[in-house]
Amino acid sequence: MAVTIFFYKQDGTFEVSNKLSSLSKKQSDFYWVNVQIEDTAELPEVAKFFKLHELSVEDCMTPLHFPKIEDHGAYIFAIFRGLKSKLDIWDDLVKYQDITRETEEENLTHKLAIYYSKNFIVSVQTIPVPWVEALIRQSKSQDKFTSQFTPPLYLFYRLVDVLIDRFLRGLSEFDETIDTLEDLAIEDTEEFQISYILQIKRKLTYLRQLSKDQELVTQKIEYTDDITSDKAMKKYFRDIRDHAADISKTIEKQVSDVLSIRDAYLAMVNVRLGDIMRILAIITTIAVPLNVIVGLYGMNFDVMPLLHNELGFWIVSISMVAICIAMLVFFKKKRWL
Repeated sequence: MAVTIFFYKQDGTFEVSNKLSSLSKKQSDFYWVNVQIEDTAELPEVAKFFKLHELSVEDCMTPLHFPKIEDHGAYIFAIFRGLKSKLDIWDDLVKYQDITRETEEENLTHKLAIYYSKNFIVSVQTIPVPWVEALIRQSKSQDKFTSQFTPPLYLFYRLVDVLIDRFLRGLSEFDETIDTLEDLAIEDTEEFQISYILQIKRKLTYLRQLSKDQELVTQKIEYTDDITSDKAMKKYFRDIRDHAADISKTIEKQVSDVLSIRDAYLAMVNVRLGDIMRILAIITTIAVPLNVIVGLYGMNFDVMPLLHNELGFWIVSISMVAICIAMLVFFKKKRWL
């Protein structure tokens, strides 16, 4: 298990450690402990030191947990889900298979659990999150904490703000895939597969539900006095809530776009089917009088028009061709062709 511990002092200075044993040895005004779970056996030690509730620890260990927020009195516990930085949406569509809901969540999102208190922040990752590691490296490169806000409040804000902003930016990959699907559905209907629509709709449906839950969490944060008692900081968390609402609106639009592509594709398929049926109907209509003529001359009677005429075959054949041409001219005049 990878652990990074920041020990902040009142003067803004801090020390960094990667050993859990240093928690019980060093005194600090504020701790930021980032835990990347690889071996879950050590996580209870962090929970024991900060007196974290066992049920919240269990939620941390559950990779597929949806966003939530709980007030435990001494601290606030929140779970967020971020969009993964590298998504192969189009490859997933082309390699369509029956993917379970659990696999869908793992492929699209990652979980970040945060314990917030005025004395500590514990952030827990079930898988490595690149931007969290970037925040840690950025913090290590500083000599001193230089924010106008207190370390716990600022760090909590940064974790949530970056997660929401990257989620919003990551949705642009869905826009690109939807544009590709739209072009394919219109320009190359034969290569287009309805499974593409079903697959991306399932992904967006999952993200839509997740974004609604996450938006609700950001709303609760804005009205949590322990977090937004600072009026200046409240504006920042209101901005996070607005961005979370933008995520929900963007996904709703993308779902609508996908359904529009589906409707356009089905309409084009119906038009194509109608064209085929019209051509087949015309062929059938032309063949009817020809079948009547052939049927008449196929009867076994001695007295038949042109039966013993040397030019009889040619006269009947030319008559049949003339009937075909006349019917085609008639259909063209009626604009049935």
